Amino acid sequence: MAINKIFYYIISKNTLIFFENLLIDYIGFLLEEIVKGKTDCYKFLLFLLSKISKDPFHLERVAIRSFLSVTTKDEELILSNFIKDGTLFLQGENYQLQQSLSELEIKDIMKKNYDSIADFYSILPFDTKKRGLRQILLFEPSISSPFFEKINQITIKKIESNFNEWDVHASLKLLNSFYQHSYSSSFELLSSLINTISPKIQKESQKKNSFRMKYYERIVKEMFDLFVKIPIEPEPFFDLICNNFIYCPQTLKGRFLELMKDKIHKSFASSQNQYWESQNKIIDKISQWNEEELYFLSPIAIEITREILKPSFKSYEIFQTELVVPVTVETKKIRSKTINLIKNFYHKTSLLTTKREFLQVLEGATYTSHVQQYDSEIKEILFENAKILIDFYIEILDDSPFKIKKEIEEQTYWMEKRFNKDKSLDITTLYSKLENDKEYQIFKIFVGGDTEIHPTLTIQQRRKLRAESIDKFIQEINEENYIKWEKRALVIASNYKQEDTQDFFYFYEFLFKLGQQKVNISLQIISNLEDNPIFTPFLAYFLAGVYHSSQRGDALLKVSELINKKKFNAVIIQFLQYTNLVKQDWFEKIYTNAITTADFPILIDLLTLISSKNSYLESGKSLFLSIIQFLSANKNTQWIQKFWFQKKEILDVLNSSEVYSLLRAFYEIPNITIETEEILFLISKNYLNDVILFFKWRIFEKEYLPEFDEYETIPNRFQKLNLLYSTHKKEILDAILLYFENEEISHIKDVIKLLHAFSPKFDFYIIPFFKESFSNKKSFETFLFHILDTYSDQIFESHLLQTVLFEFVNINEKWEEIFEILSKNDWAISEYGVMEEYFEKKRKLDDWKVSSNETVLKFIVEYETYLDYKIKLYKRER
Repeated sequence: MAINKIFYYIISKNTLIFFENLLIDYIGFLLEEIVKGKTDCYKFLLFLLSKISKDPFHLERVAIRSFLSVTTKDEELILSNFIKDGTLFLQGENYQLQQSLSELEIKDIMKKNYDSIADFYSILPFDTKKRGLRQILLFEPSISSPFFEKINQITIKKIESNFNEWDVHASLKLLNSFYQHSYSSSFELLSSLINTISPKIQKESQKKNSFRMKYYERIVKEMFDLFVKIPIEPEPFFDLICNNFIYCPQTLKGRFLELMKDKIHKSFASSQNQYWESQNKIIDKISQWNEEELYFLSPIAIEITREILKPSFKSYEIFQTELVVPVTVETKKIRSKTINLIKNFYHKTSLLTTKREFLQVLEGATYTSHVQQYDSEIKEILFENAKILIDFYIEILDDSPFKIKKEIEEQTYWMEKRFNKDKSLDITTLYSKLENDKEYQIFKIFVGGDTEIHPTLTIQQRRKLRAESIDKFIQEINEENYIKWEKRALVIASNYKQEDTQDFFYFYEFLFKLGQQKVNISLQIISNLEDNPIFTPFLAYFLAGVYHSSQRGDALLKVSELINKKKFNAVIIQFLQYTNLVKQDWFEKIYTNAITTADFPILIDLLTLISSKNSYLESGKSLFLSIIQFLSANKNTQWIQKFWFQKKEILDVLNSSEVYSLLRAFYEIPNITIETEEILFLISKNYLNDVILFFKWRIFEKEYLPEFDEYETIPNRFQKLNLLYSTHKKEILDAILLYFENEEISHIKDVIKLLHAFSPKFDFYIIPFFKESFSNKKSFETFLFHILDTYSDQIFESHLLQTVLFEFVNINEKWEEIFEILSKNDWAISEYGVMEEYFEKKRKLDDWKVSSNETVLKFIVEYETYLDYKIKLYKRER
């Protein structure tokens, strides 16, 4: 049909709004043809409606003037087809459209066809589906529950048969918007999803730079949002998490634990104890775990038991007020059962960290509130729990490692402070055992902060006590007993992974002083322990002490021996840091060893070490750059953060070719962070053009980096480099000008983004500066158009638009795109906010009418026509 060709042309030129009456009449004609059985008209009608669907005003008039003109029989046929094709529901909430369609008895049609509608909507794109479902709820709320149940069932089948990340993410987003309509099937859908996705996440988490992991992270975020929203009883949620916990990466486990804690906590917040049965069942299930299950699932047990034993909770029904657990027979029973469970698990687990966490959960059973006073009943329960704990601690004390004894002593001290005012705990036996344990008392001197020993002493007295004890220990060590001290050192060192490294400050001091004062004994201990990995983190302190003794040469000889063994790189770097030595041959050997094994942490430490040695900066440049190039080739960017914290004087001694080499290493960094910017800023002091050329590499060659899922060529704005613009404007623009040597139109948008990053506030100097560089006027207009788009938020604040219009030649081909830019920031700040914005724009156009420029005047006429149409449309919608 010739007329179809005409409308294809109209659509292709995006000029439908100027053929409104013709459009309405033509759609009426198509409907009449459809009634006569011409199916090709139906297909074109759907195509036409999809093109005008962004404008509800048109479809509303179609409904009033066209749909109502057909017979009832044909009306049902057409509407059913429109429902199934999604065309009818692309508009969102439109009151007049809803009223018009109500006259067509669409509710009855929807009730008859909700199964087929659900089938269709399960495959629609997310945005279309969301608008359509919202419209369905407006038309007929009564079908919402079975409708969403049906969609969820379809989604579950898809998840289990053909898992697609995009479909799953879209389905979850949709469910997040309409979750209140399908409580019963939401948990079923989430259960199916987590059972399917957990092993996939575990598999992807073991890969390096997995692109799928980003999609899974989005899915997990939506999934957790839903878990929080929908009501789930603790028991089924517990079963779901336990079945999948082993497969989850650490970040996912943390979220699961938060949710588990939330569900258990909210069960206490209920005004009635309907969850006691679930909590008891959960404790019974946990108590049946064997050692292997406990190894993997102990974090769940810890979180659940901690929540159950807390004597207070935040009520989610009374403005999150802290309330005390009601004292009932059930309360006492479940607390007793939980405490016995933890005691049993303490014996069952062999992991020291897990044992310590179980002890900390037990202490929680004795906490009193900082917010309110407890009554005598709850205080009695807490005191009874404290007595049970003290008896348990005495029972396990003799066979416990020092770390556990330290935990027990600290807990006992606080329990005594907590309850001593009312009743005394029988802690004499426990304290006596600890005080008579000589090895434990030595351990306490070496490990822990100054607040953790002798609570009755001041900080200064504790430090003095430790310093005096360390000097005394060193004096005691001799040729006959150093083996005993060697064993003690190993026991203390074995706690290194379970403690904060700062807790070993006094042990570091002890080793340094021992190395400095008793060199031969220290060298013998070092030889005996150097191959023991438990002691490796402490070797550098020991060797540094020997280096600062009268036998410095012995320390250097020992370090050379360790370097040749190729497994003490971290020790040597620490030693060089503590002694401030510069040994180029050692640096090179460490570099060679680390390159061979691809030891990135060592290379990064060596990089920062080199840059901190002022006397080595000039000669160390080559090694510095070699390390960066190796890290860059292996997609490692962690060095930037660490280097940023260090001295960066080495950047000042780099020559032009070395700067080029360094910038090439930055080229493949996915994002320009503030740390990267600061390094680039320091380089730009001497090599500004090279820094800007660096962004040219990123712009023109990013397409050759497909391995990056998200590669941000340039930030939206610089946080450090933009400081250069005010003082180096011409140099920056001259350098950027080189980007347009071949007028690469495909990259103009990125280049203007670079301009914006340097100058977020539009500078009118930019346009005349670049004008002469474009031999092709069309290319220059493309440049102007993107300038307008990039600085769209400033169009009406300045004369940017007017300035750009003065330069346009082919304005007739661009005006619709400019209208779109001018409407980018339209938003309703109030009921009449958008209309006010349109009127304000019209008032600003009045100031331009004094212009004598033909292009500007023509634009004003066309833009005012556009604004009048938008105002008219907005009034009709309201």
